[in-house]
Amino acid sequence: MFALIDGNSFFASCERVFRPDLWRRPVIVLSNNDGCVIARSAEAKEAGIPMGAPFFKVAGLAKRYGVAVFSCNYELYADLSARMMACIASLAPALEVYSIDEAFADLSGIADASALGMKIRRRILQWIGVPACVGVAPSKTLAKFCNHLAKKNPCFSGVCNWGDLSQDERLQWMRSFRVSELWGIGRKLGEKLPEQRIRTVFDLHEADPAAMRRRYGVTVERIVHELHGIPCLEFEEIAPTQRQILRSRSFAEEVSDIDEIKAAVTRHAHSAAAALRQQDALASCVGVTIHTSRFKAERHFGWDVSSLPAPTSDTLVLSAAAVRLAERIFRPGMKYKKAGVVLLELTNANAHTGDFFNPGDSARSRALMRTIDSINARYGGEAVKSAAELVGTKWHTRRDHLSPCYTTRWDELRQIR
Repeated sequence: MFALIDGNSFFASCERVFRPDLWRRPVIVLSNNDGCVIARSAEAKEAGIPMGAPFFKVAGLAKRYGVAVFSCNYELYADLSARMMACIASLAPALEVYSIDEAFADLSGIADASALGMKIRRRILQWIGVPACVGVAPSKTLAKFCNHLAKKNPCFSGVCNWGDLSQDERLQWMRSFRVSELWGIGRKLGEKLPEQRIRTVFDLHEADPAAMRRRYGVTVERIVHELHGIPCLEFEEIAPTQRQILRSRSFAEEVSDIDEIKAAVTRHAHSAAAALRQQDALASCVGVTIHTSRFKAERHFGWDVSSLPAPTSDTLVLSAAAVRLAERIFRPGMKYKKAGVVLLELTNANAHTGDFFNPGDSARSRALMRTIDSINARYGGEAVKSAAELVGTKWHTRRDHLSPCYTTRWDELRQIR
């Protein structure tokens, strides 16, 4: 038995945790450079603000309805996410973190899954301050489906257990749900399925699994089986190692100075290296991309990859390689809008055997990286940084509506008078 626990309008809810004055007020969160709406509270949805809309198009509507606008506060959301997952883990026998605001729990052997779902929901709200919904079912796809029902229909009080529904109720809910919205289907497939008269989840439930496999592949066949309560997706208590780590960001304004580009690439390399060490991995290749706006008449997309002498997780080695690549692909006179760093050919650090001539990271290097990670974990993700990052500021992401990092920075703690 699976449970899918999902924080409701997670980014917007995080902004409300330390701002009780916002609980009845519409809230939206914007993407990088305050570009588009990426999270909305229920009140913002009722005000007619669409997801993904450019902010400049809805700024007037937001002002009319008194919408609280926030820039994306990654540090705050990541910390509250970690606390939410720890909260769920305190009640669930096993946990699989699926995304920043979602987790699957294995409830096998639990006598009353609905009661446990209610307890998890109450504890998240009490301990973290974020509202959540829970879907319980014998497969992951159905658990996702039940979570959606719990979120959209007040009659479930935030928890929908597939086992508590009669067969008629199950089929009725399936008929009311478009197949394009089902987890695992996606936009492109959601456009193709109606051609075969599969418009609702019920239609897919009634489809022949073998025929679905022949036409659309094994993924759709598994979804059909999962809709019948036959689990085809395994529970992964330990997340698999990523095949690559990418860090990229658009600039607040166009950049034509190589030093600004190098500063941005250095920051991305630092962030990617920290993530690499977090999963006990080493990288054998570094890639760098820089490109201009796609709306410009004169465009340039720069991309290059470099192999490293030995697999490493040393920030200094990775950032130096990334800077060399940036210098190689940079074109003077071009105005760049985005830069990114990708770490490739990842291997498990514990399983790596060093080469005699290229032994890889030294004991001193590993100790230094542990120290940097420890300081950044305690005082904020950018407490220790390279001097190269301070060369310019034009590459910084625009965040004019940024809230304080209440839980991770001493100087931004909430004060009560």
